[in-house]
Amino acid sequence: MTTRVVKDSIDRFIGCDLPLNKNQFGYFSPTIYTIDQARANLKNLILTNKGERLMQPEFGCDIYGLLFEQIDPYEIVELVKSKISTAVKLWLPQIIIKNININEESLSKNLLQISISFLLKNDDVTEELTFTIYQG
Repeated sequence: MTTRVVKDSIDRFIGCDLPLNKNQFGYFSPTIYTIDQARANLKNLILTNKGERLMQPEFGCDIYGLLFEQIDPYEIVELVKSKISTAVKLWLPQIIIKNININEESLSKNLLQISISFLLKNDDVTEELTFTIYQG
């Protein structure tokens, strides 16, 4: 059995969730559970291009640029998987990636539909994060 609560009391939070939106806490919805913060951190890492984050120019995955590459869809899928795996190992070592699935049909529409199965190092429950990246 795993424990997901990492707060001492109701007024302690461990981070903020994504996307940012106005609610009872202001624009930063707090996360209470470690897995929720891990999911937000993973999504933030993947959606950030290198050079975007101040003082951390190597933070990010740089996968937006692959949407319009004139290369085989199989190569794009492998590049995206590699970029995500490398970035997670460097920036989020507490997360273990079990599987990265990319819908190859979405590439013809200049979309990346990504599903990632992951778990935390001290947890035995696999979680799923699914989202779509597009060049807009």
